[in-house]
Amino acid sequence: MTDNTANRDTLMDRADRLDALGSPERREWIELIRKADRLRRELSGLPAQGRFTAAIAQHGSSQDALRAVQFEVDALTERLKEATESKVVIENDRRELDDILNPITTQLITKGRTLFERQKALESDRGEIARTRAARSAAIASLVEAGLPLRMADRQAKPTLIDIEGLEQELADLPGEIERNSTLLTSYAGRVELHLSQTTHDEEAA
Repeated sequence: MTDNTANRDTLMDRADRLDALGSPERREWIELIRKADRLRRELSGLPAQGRFTAAIAQHGSSQDALRAVQFEVDALTERLKEATESKVVIENDRRELDDILNPITTQLITKGRTLFERQKALESDRGEIARTRAARSAAIASLVEAGLPLRMADRQAKPTLIDIEGLEQELADLPGEIERNSTLLTSYAGRVELHLSQTTHDEEAA
């Protein structure tokens, strides 16, 4: 495995860990874990003798009940250790990736603003499309007034219909571009891919 491949895999692993924190499964997991924690709190408030009797009934003997609770204690201890270590890993991942991806993130934020501004400039009542249509109508009227037949004036007038259709298509494409840009902004993996792509391009150009 080359250093570049190892670096790519490391960055993608970190990105995937961070992206998982925004997944629908995490939101559902949080709801369930809160319910489990509440049930544990309620259970801890019950008398010990009742819980012990219930444990014997569940496991078959006092010895098996003891082994079961020891297993549970060991498992919870291990889960606590793993969760504490994972918290540190996630914090480090986020800090290091945010630093590495800062130029990409800034580019995407700037691009998003540019796309929104362009959309507004095109679609408003006094936007570029409306002004282009008005300019074309005025050009046609001027050519007709100069003596050209309407059909010929329509063909010669500038801006052309193709110019207007091009602007309309650009406006129609903008929502998709805005959505893709927003998706990248909220995805560590997407931004890592952009970072790696730009890095490879820069290295090849050097």
